[in-house]
Amino acid sequence: MSTFGLWYFRWNGNTNKHESRLRKSINDAEGTANKYDFKDQGFDYAIALGNSGFDIRFTRDGYLDGKKFARDVQAVFEDIPYYITIPYYTYNPSRSRPYQPRDTPNGSNEYWSRWIDGVLDVAESSLKGFYWSQESAWMLHDNLITITALEALSDKIHSHGLKFIWIPHARTKERDRTDIPEIYSRHIFNYIFVQPNYYQYSTIASAQGELPYTYDELRDYVDWILEGQLYMAMEADEGVITGCGKCRQCSLNSPDACKELACDYIRAQKDVMGKKFYHRVYYFGVTLDVINKLNSYCRIHIGENYV
Repeated sequence: MSTFGLWYFRWNGNTNKHESRLRKSINDAEGTANKYDFKDQGFDYAIALGNSGFDIRFTRDGYLDGKKFARDVQAVFEDIPYYITIPYYTYNPSRSRPYQPRDTPNGSNEYWSRWIDGVLDVAESSLKGFYWSQESAWMLHDNLITITALEALSDKIHSHGLKFIWIPHARTKERDRTDIPEIYSRHIFNYIFVQPNYYQYSTIASAQGELPYTYDELRDYVDWILEGQLYMAMEADEGVITGCGKCRQCSLNSPDACKELACDYIRAQKDVMGKKFYHRVYYFGVTLDVINKLNSYCRIHIGENYV
C-alpha cells in the first residue's frame, strides 16, 4: 500500500526560488511545515507541484526550469521519496488567454521533454517518478496533448526506471466517454488516480444535464474506478476547519458537513470493496491539520482513519 500527498510549491522571484506552501495549521504561515510533519501524517510519497502555471518559473527553456524546480524541491524534501510535476501551463496576465501551454500538443517545442532532462540532471535516489499536471480527463479530445507526445514522455520516464502518474478530474456520469479508458489501455501511466470532485461540487454532469451529486452517485463512481483497475484521489481542504474552502464550493459553511463529505470517500470504498484502495493520493489544500482533523473525525464516526 502507498499513500501520496500533494505538496505545493510557488515561485518567488524575490528570493529566486520555489518555496514550499505547506503549513502545519491554518494559523501558521505557508511554508512552515517540514518533512517530519509530512511523514507524521502517514504519507509514503510526496508529489511536488505548483497550483497553477504561474507557481512554477517559466523561461521557455524546459531544461533550466526543470533543473531549478528539482533543486528547490530537493532542498525541502531531503530524503523524502517523491514524484515531481511536469508543468503543463504557464501564466501571463497580459494575454487575453492568460493560461497557455508550455509546449505544443505534439510536444514539438520539446519543453516537457527537456524539463525531464533538467530534473534528471540533478535528481537523487529519492526521485521516484513524474506527475503529469494536465488534469483534464478530456485532454486528448480537446487536443491539449496528442497520444503520441504523451507516450513519448512515458517511454522516456520509464527508460530511467521511474514511474509516471496522472490525477485527472472527471466530474461526470459519462466516465466511459472521457480519455481515461483509452489512456489506461495504453499503459502510459503506472498509476491513474481519478478525482470524483464530490467534496467540491453538489452536482455531477450527465447526458441529461447537471444532476444532484449524492452519496449513491459517489459509490457508483468508486465502483467504476474499481472495475477500471484505477485508483481514487482523496479530496478535502481547509473547509473541514473553516467550513468553506472548496467544500461544495463554499456553500455549506459547516466544518462538520465538510468532514462528512470527506469521510464519504472512505465510506464509499468500504461499501463497494470492504476496504480502501490499495494506493491513494491525497489533496488536502496546503494545511496538514486537515489530515489530523479528518483522521480523528472519520475514526470516531466510521471506525477508520482518513489516511
